[in-house]
Amino acid sequence: MHIHMDNPLKTWVPSLIFIELTKSCEYTCRHCRAFAQTEPLPGELDLDQVMKELDSISELGSEKPLVIFTGGNPLRRRDFFQIVEYASKKGINFSVSPPGSELITDQSIQTLKELGCRSISISLDGEGPKFHEWLRGMEGSFDLAMNSVQKVVDNGIRVQINTTVMKRNISELPGIAALLLKRNIRTWELFFLINTGRGKELEAVNSNEAFAISLWVLWLKRYGLNIRMVELPQHRVLQAKLPDRESLDAYISHLEIDSNPDESLFLFKRLVKEFKAEANGTLHEVMNDSNSQNDHGRFSGILFVGYNGEVYPSGFLPIPIGNAVDKRLRDIIEGSTLLLRLRERSEMKGTCRNCTEPVHCVGSRARAYAATGDPFELDSTCFISTMKPKPNRGMI
Repeated sequence: MHIHMDNPLKTWVPSLIFIELTKSCEYTCRHCRAFAQTEPLPGELDLDQVMKELDSISELGSEKPLVIFTGGNPLRRRDFFQIVEYASKKGINFSVSPPGSELITDQSIQTLKELGCRSISISLDGEGPKFHEWLRGMEGSFDLAMNSVQKVVDNGIRVQINTTVMKRNISELPGIAALLLKRNIRTWELFFLINTGRGKELEAVNSNEAFAISLWVLWLKRYGLNIRMVELPQHRVLQAKLPDRESLDAYISHLEIDSNPDESLFLFKRLVKEFKAEANGTLHEVMNDSNSQNDHGRFSGILFVGYNGEVYPSGFLPIPIGNAVDKRLRDIIEGSTLLLRLRERSEMKGTCRNCTEPVHCVGSRARAYAATGDPFELDSTCFISTMKPKPNRGMI
């Protein structure tokens, strides 16, 4: 495929760039895209090579991406703070995404704060120890995560909770949301499981469940939670269709009076009921609850740079498009036919190709690839084409 002179990737700057600093991690999580790895893998970039990557990111354009330092556990790198300090000197906005860890100390958080760290995200996959520790494969990891969260809060850096969503922990979601509100944590990222790496053994949610959770997340925003959805781009379409509380409540009322309700409505109502029971006494509705904002404010996609410099469209779409050791990121982006094709609906198959929604979605390419080996196949979790229309108004 020839890239034309008017290549839109010439000026494209991803809103998020994940840099996997190391595969080394103390956990053996059942859902991880990686395999258990307590030591760094051969080929892990050294300090000079990571600095070269950061130089490349700083040259991408005037709209700076947010860099997320991730892993493994990025704090396990001995030169971690040198890397972060260099990013700070280059004027790069950054956040850090470690698991709950003994390495999250008052001192390490204060150092990150002084260097301008935007936020620290920590994973929490259950409302209590049982499910979280089953998934993480480590006894005591729930308390470790909660202690890490509290340390970040106490030291004045914004904390984000990351939760992997799968069939087995749908019932945990209301309790986690209530836990966040009780601790005055407002940022929550729901990552919808992709069956890759060790996560192949787990069952992802189906389209009805995804729709119910998506609807519930819009409903939850009235309590001041800022929720991002990862690998469920259909949520952006739903956001655009139901841009405020009035339209959302009207649509829910319409579903309730339907003579043939489906399982999505029952699950939505169960999530609402369980959340209200869990959050009893801490519910305070806020006025500014518009659903129309994009997940990142300026949503324009992501890039993932692996521990060895390999660059991917995402951490869960393991098709490399170049290596940041050999080439500048701008050259990798501009020269990638795959990135260009992933942005075009005409390249997609099935419902994604025929979709007429104006919101840029194109489904989860990572989920399509994990299921079929073809990143352009249909996304089995899409619920947009099966949503019930409003009466007399056409599709919502």
